Amino acid sequence: MAPRTRLIVNADDLGLHPSLDAGILRAHRDGIVTSATLLATGPSAARAVGLARAQGLAVGVHLALSTRLACAAPAESVRTVAPDGRLRASWADFAKAWLTGQVRREELERELSAQLARARELGAQVDHLDGHQHLHLLPGVRSVVEGLAAREGLPLRWPDALPRASWLRAPGPALKTTVLAVLARTAPRVKQGVR
Repeated sequence: MAPRTRLIVNADDLGLHPSLDAGILRAHRDGIVTSATLLATGPSAARAVGLARAQGLAVGVHLALSTRLACAAPAESVRTVAPDGRLRASWADFAKAWLTGQVRREELERELSAQLARARELGAQVDHLDGHQHLHLLPGVRSVVEGLAAREGLPLRWPDALPRASWLRAPGPALKTTVLAVLARTAPRVKQGVR
């Protein structure tokens, strides 16, 4: 007999905004969403964790390196990750800084570990990790995230397919999706986890 397949429908960005949180929680309550990933320093993260826990929604951590969120680690200890105490504005800003050597690996490790710790401080029983805007797929960042997942014994969610964008209508998103899709397919996975 073949093993049963379990479909996981995950909603990203829990904790980013109360209205987004409400939509995620409703989708869970109504039966489609089975887990969510938390932006641990998001403006509504503390409330979102409590609401998710109250209705039995599984929560992972959506490791963030962009979107101008406040850093989780002390700002002076992650200056190359969050130059002004906030994460970089966009995936492109972070990718450029990382790929040109402006971000120190040990500061990246410190910030991502602090985000996981923050989620747990808020009361989340973290059951997996993934990356906001798929920045965990970047060479070097990937190994940091895999190391964190291995140390903590947490599965890591990897995108096997990314949404397509039109090169004519939206060349920026199309470039991002293409680059990330190539990175997702080419880098070897250290340990099997959530796919």
